[in-house]
Amino acid sequence: EALRDAVVQASADDTPETGLTIVDIGEDALAEIGEWPWPRARLADLVETLLGDYGARAVALDVVLPEPADASGDARLASLAAHAPLVLAQVFDYAPRATPLAQGVLARAAGPATPGHGVRAHGYIANHAALAAAPCVGNIGYTPDLDGVLRRIPLATVYAGHRYAHLAPTLLDCTPGNPTAPALASTDTTRIAGGDAFWRVPYRRAQAAYTVISAADVLRLRAPAPLLEGRYVLVGSSALGLGDRVSTPLAALS
Repeated sequence: EALRDAVVQASADDTPETGLTIVDIGEDALAEIGEWPWPRARLADLVETLLGDYGARAVALDVVLPEPADASGDARLASLAAHAPLVLAQVFDYAPRATPLAQGVLARAAGPATPGHGVRAHGYIANHAALAAAPCVGNIGYTPDLDGVLRRIPLATVYAGHRYAHLAPTLLDCTPGNPTAPALASTDTTRIAGGDAFWRVPYRRAQAAYTVISAADVLRLRAPAPLLEGRYVLVGSSALGLGDRVSTPLAALS
C-alpha cells in the first residue's frame, strides 16, 4: 500500500477540476459569519444562494443535522431537499460497539439488502425527523485501513436488512437531466465496485486541482460565478472541531 500511495502521489493530476467545487465552512467563514452551529436559516441561505444566484448544478451538504433547530430554517432545508437538487448526508458506523450509535432518523433505503453487495453497519447518525423524508440522502461514513489511511469507501451499506448508497453516487443519481448518472442510489453497485462493496478511490486528481471557496464568499456574493455555475458543489467544513479528519494517500495528517 505504501508503494501504491507513492505512485498515486507521483501521478496525481493537478489540472483544474471543472465539474466540482468545494464550499468550505472553514475558520475564516466562522470568524466572519458567526461561530458554529449556524442557524438552519443560514444553511438554507447558503444552499439557495448556490442554486439560485450562482446556478450550481446540484449541492451536496456534507453536514449531518441530528437535532432540530430554528423551525423556519429547518422547514426551508426540508423544502429544498424535497424540491431542489440538494442531497443531504447521514453517517453509518461500521464499528461494533457495546451500545450501537442510533441518533436521528434514517432516510429511506435504496432497496433491500443484496447478499454480498454491501458493507454491514452497526449504527448510524442521521438527520432529525423533519429531514428524514428527503428523497436524496447519502452515506458519508467510512472505514480507514489499518494504518489509518482512507483508500476505500463503502459504496453500498447494509443496515437492518436494507441497502443505503454513498453520498457521491446519490448526488449524481439525484441531479435532474443528468444523462451520465450511474443511478447507483437505486441499482446494484457492481458496475463500479466489481462486486466488492468497498471501492478503491483512485485519487487521480491532486488536492490542488480542486477549487475551494469559502462559504462566507458565497453568502456575501463575492465568489467568482464561473467557479460555481453549472457545477456540482460539495459543502463541508475544514474547521477543527466541526468534523472528522482522515489521512489519504495524497495527504497524511500530522
